[in-house]
Amino acid sequence: MSAPVTTMKKFCTKCGKEVTGAPRIKDEQGRYYCVPCGQEEEMQRMHIKAGICEGCGESYSKSQLMLIAGKLLCPRCRKSKFMDTTGAREARKHFINTIKGWFGR
Repeated sequence: MSAPVTTMKKFCTKCGKEVTGAPRIKDEQGRYYCVPCGQEEEMQRMHIKAGICEGCGESYSKSQLMLIAGKLLCPRCRKSKFMDTTGAREARKHFINTIKGWFGR
């Protein structure tokens, strides 16, 4: 008698889409990706190795780049993308200075 055959379902590591019977990519760690997510991961690995900012396309040292919101960004792109435009930082400083003034500090 032969053992029953069980098929394990395979899912994309990034988006969770089932890729059991679909074209898929498998990385060195054995994780599966749907084709679009796999291509995006490969592009990101290439950018990391080359030290390329995904915001502006300029080349930087690896230590200057930071992975934020799924993209490898240089200091200039991080600042322009995540700059405080609401004035919250200034309001926070004013609040803290007001509290310090109350307590004579």
